[in-house]
Amino acid sequence: MRRRNFLVTWKTVADVPLFSDLNAGEIAEITRLLHPHGVPAHHVVVHHSDASDAMYFIMSGEVEVEVEIEITPTPVRLKEGQYFGEIALLKDIERTATVITNKDCQLLPLPATDFRNLMKRHPNISEKITGRRTSACKSLRSATATPTTNVSRAQRYAIQPALGTIPH
Repeated sequence: MRRRNFLVTWKTVADVPLFSDLNAGEIAEITRLLHPHGVPAHHVVVHHSDASDAMYFIMSGEVEVEVEIEITPTPVRLKEGQYFGEIALLKDIERTATVITNKDCQLLPLPATDFRNLMKRHPNISEKITGRRTSACKSLRSATATPTTNVSRAQRYAIQPALGTIPH
């Protein structure tokens, strides 16, 4: 059972685009740092402006991300295979969003100290995160600055890839 859980967690971490340059041993290193944490539905996982203590991988369930800025007027939903919380860790700032579970969730937190040690050992990961955020925000600003009244749903949610979407 432990081996199966390790393999499932390893696969989840390996599928994260931010970690695509890492080899199997490095992914295993990250996987060993993660421990499942059950969170009930309608529970606040992180509050906007709180100190950042971890990033989270969603193993099961669904969360709603409420960004405290005007460019995302409605919350973004993240589900199994996605992640959140890395922005505040990477920039060493307070949380930029509130995240609430919509359903019972199984989360894998990566503690801040482990995350920062990982960034020091693998600066390419830090560069990838920064690049994805910048690209997504530029795309979103462009979409919301359009003078048309019908900005598409896809344009409004251009930030979602920057909130931790893992391709399936």
